[in-house]
Amino acid sequence: MFKNYKKEVILDYQKKAVGSGFSPNLSNPKPAKLRDECLKVYFERPIKEDEAILRAFFDLPSKGDDYSQSIRSVDIDKFKPLINFLQEKTNDTDDRNIELLAWLIDFELRPFSAWKNIKRENPKSSDKLNKTAQFFSTKKTRNITIATILVAGATLAGITTQPPKQCMYWTGERYQAIYCDQKIGNTPIIALDTFKVTNQKRITRPDTLTKFSLGKVWHIKIDRDSAEFYTSGGNYPLNYKRELQLSSYYILNKYALSKYKTIK
Repeated sequence: MFKNYKKEVILDYQKKAVGSGFSPNLSNPKPAKLRDECLKVYFERPIKEDEAILRAFFDLPSKGDDYSQSIRSVDIDKFKPLINFLQEKTNDTDDRNIELLAWLIDFELRPFSAWKNIKRENPKSSDKLNKTAQFFSTKKTRNITIATILVAGATLAGITTQPPKQCMYWTGERYQAIYCDQKIGNTPIIALDTFKVTNQKRITRPDTLTKFSLGKVWHIKIDRDSAEFYTSGGNYPLNYKRELQLSSYYILNKYALSKYKTIK
């Protein structure tokens, strides 16, 4: 269950990162900045239930009611794993780093134990990420079903029509439906996916992206200094062994917003 908790914390962090009141210590995290933010939050939001998070991250004894000195004297390298994770230099990080992030951004259902209890009491409630995945899955199934019904209806009515296009190819910007026996040079021809034909397109103008694109675009890193953006997730069209990733604020800012001066 912690995996789902982590997804919700990260999503909350990314949403708050584009807000006007978000702390600069968190929008561009550095070890010393995170230590300072910890002190700031500790004094501004002293909540008894958060003490377990502080004890776990700062390795504090269970007794005592003033952690400020321990925060001031912490080895700031302790924050590097969390920073590397937020900047997508690593794929995962220790649970206590996620708990600290939840505390720093004032994630409502924290710590994990509180989140888990709420989920158990309300088993029908699912996180937003799952709802999004279900929406796209349902939409894809609906598109395929409608196409199947139309073809079947025409057959039963005795209408002679051209057979439907059952394959597709990548044009460089989008998927195009095609007959399976057609050839487009050396371009790979693959089975038709109506959802991808309708929804997956490469964003050829990344300079049009803004902070409001967060949660709506996917990306793949091409090299150290560039990335391509897409309108939906799935396999990378030029290499099906790679997956497009939902763009975080860090990626969106690095490869689009700051690059094209579109932060607005």
